[in-house]
Amino acid sequence: MPPPPRPPYDERSVAALLLLGTVIAAPVSVGLGVLGIRATRGGERRGRWCAVLAVVGGLLVPLVLGVGALLLRGTEERASDRLDGVATGDCVNVRVDDETFAATVIGTSCTDSHDAEVLHRGELDVFQVGDFLDVPADRLCRPLISERYRTELSTRRYVLTVILVGKPWEPAEEDEFLCLAGFVGGEQMSAPIGLAT
Repeated sequence: MPPPPRPPYDERSVAALLLLGTVIAAPVSVGLGVLGIRATRGGERRGRWCAVLAVVGGLLVPLVLGVGALLLRGTEERASDRLDGVATGDCVNVRVDDETFAATVIGTSCTDSHDAEVLHRGELDVFQVGDFLDVPADRLCRPLISERYRTELSTRRYVLTVILVGKPWEPAEEDEFLCLAGFVGGEQMSAPIGLAT
């Protein structure tokens, strides 16, 4: 006797799996997958594995895409960050263009030879913009830095400097700036402030 004919594939299950491949239709894929799981329950139709894959994949695809977008955005922000992603407590080397006086900040390990340490990273507010070119770095930065840094600065071994992102000669509101401290004589540091000798 010939074997009994195999049941046909459920069209919804197969369509759900195919739609999953388009990524955009992942929600539709989940809906069709659920219908396909119900339709293949009694064994009258095949393709249950297609429906299950479509549901699982349809739920995972948006999650994976969301995480990927967040990671990509973070990478993009770091790539466009002219301050090299540095934060308070990071050590940096600073290069200044001789013609434009625009500064480039390069983060480095505090145990390697470096120019300065970041005491504060922030954005200029409307009041700081008006005073930026006329106020010394000490007066701008000192209220913004931690007590530990203020104590170290009182030893007079360090000098405060301000680096402005954008046009240093034309400060604007929300321009990012760094308050940096390096040795008074300009020699290289090889340890964090407080440990540097």
